[in-house]
Amino acid sequence: MRQRRKRLGGEARGRGEAFTRPPELFRSDPDELALWLNAFFTVRPPTWDEMVIESLLMPEVAGKKFGTIIERELIPLRTSVAHALFESAELSLSIDDYLSHERVNRFLPVTKCMVRRMLKNEFPAEFLAHLPDPPTSTGS
Repeated sequence: MRQRRKRLGGEARGRGEAFTRPPELFRSDPDELALWLNAFFTVRPPTWDEMVIESLLMPEVAGKKFGTIIERELIPLRTSVAHALFESAELSLSIDDYLSHERVNRFLPVTKCMVRRMLKNEFPAEFLAHLPDPPTSTGS
């Protein structure tokens, strides 16, 4: 998605046009987060469970821009997983270590939310167009 946006931005600049996407920010308020989740999950509970909301409001992501989360959290995590699987260099993540499992498992729901939000921003007429964004949402 990020590479696609980079390419489209370059093409737009080449034509002398502006290229923007809505600011993508992970919600930090529990009530806003619940409304935000409703915009990109078709199958959902009548009300979001407090445990689900709290598990998503991690200090590493709450209130942060997607780019910051990707650069500071997800890329290093991806690199650790890749090195554990494919490299013979220093092992930074172990498949037998509980803390490694916990870190991957903590970020899976966050990543899923981010991807769904980005898809909805990128393809508004095709991806979950039937689910409206909350009135206070800036599309992020």
